[in-house]
Amino acid sequence: MEGRSSGPAREAELNDLKEFVYKVLSRLEEKYRQVICLCDIEEMKYEEAAKILGCTTECIHTRLVRARRALYAMLEKFRKEFEG
Repeated sequence: MEGRSSGPAREAELNDLKEFVYKVLSRLEEKYRQVICLCDIEEMKYEEAAKILGCTTECIHTRLVRARRALYAMLEKFRKEFEG
């Protein structure tokens, strides 16, 4: 399958992507980075994340919305710089 190669080249691409994602995540405020990591990366339910972070599920929802918006804005900025 084209574009889905394996081996060293694909591993290098994945490592670059992983590094990029962590770089972008590191620019988020900690409270937003935490909720993205718990809910989106670790796939925890809101209730679990709320218990860990000591807040309500409504707070988790609000932080996720704000975190995702911030991530989208950062990724758009990088995309425009890359294309531009």
